[in-house]
Amino acid sequence: MLASLEEVGLNARSVAAVLVTHAHNDHIGAAEHLRAAYDVPVLMHQDEVPHARRDFLDQVTVGQVLAQAWRPGVLPWAVHALRAGGTTHVPDCEPQAFPAPGALDLPGAPVPVHTPGHTKGHCA
Repeated sequence: MLASLEEVGLNARSVAAVLVTHAHNDHIGAAEHLRAAYDVPVLMHQDEVPHARRDFLDQVTVGQVLAQAWRPGVLPWAVHALRAGGTTHVPDCEPQAFPAPGALDLPGAPVPVHTPGHTKGHCA
């Protein structure tokens, strides 16, 4: 991620905030590093904040995945997810809820839309 920022002439201090769609490992992996090292706020829907802190884990279990292993593609995906650290404990220590409904006071004025289902606090 840092190399990608550098490629476009920016650095981590250029990041105004990290907007989290949901707090699965593959979506928050770098968020805590940016927050701790560069004081970048990590923002998400209020229902996702406890999930990001790992007060609870809102994802399938290894057993639930194995029960679906007979389906085409499930086993290769599961092996890839495990090898990539899918079960690693990756909490965000200071996640923040979006400050108010509507456009955020950030570049581009993004508007988070709550789309629960994948997780309780999932947003688009």
